[in-house]
Amino acid sequence: MKRQGGFSMTEVLVSILLLSSGVVGMMGLQMASTRTTQQSSYQTMALLLAAEIADTVGSMMADEVHSHAVEPLFNLDYTSMPGTPPAPESSCHFLTCGTSEFAAFEINEWKTRLAANFPTARLRICRDGNPWNEAAQAYKWDCSAESADAPFVVKVGWKVKNPDGSYAKEDSGFPPSVVIPVASV
Repeated sequence: MKRQGGFSMTEVLVSILLLSSGVVGMMGLQMASTRTTQQSSYQTMALLLAAEIADTVGSMMADEVHSHAVEPLFNLDYTSMPGTPPAPESSCHFLTCGTSEFAAFEINEWKTRLAANFPTARLRICRDGNPWNEAAQAYKWDCSAESADAPFVVKVGWKVKNPDGSYAKEDSGFPPSVVIPVASV
């Protein structure tokens, strides 16, 4: 009697099971990769924004004539919420603005960019001699200006999403992800 060649139903089911588990694993890796890429993008945008803010504040502080206009920038604490951009201020793009108007315009531009580029984010500019929280192993939002010589810092952070789409650390807030000191030019 001749034996017929081919695959049994059990072999086919086992191969489909192995193939589907591999596909599911690859989908999980793809989702993790996408999430990591998004967080890296947020980190880069926050770093660029904080560096720009630090440069602007530092150059305004160095100018003796206009240093008084920097006061609104100090102790700035803004939290953006999704879908709520800040109210527009007057534009200084094509007009000659005074230093106070320029500072207000810059603050509004920073707030707008923060609201547009991050899900929920916070921007803080203040004097802080020790922005690192050793116990939590993270930066902190609280500003501790032990002396008038404490450096000004720019802090930017945002809420991170969990794999299920909910925000991480929603109850306890979120720490700053980027902290850059302001150096007067």
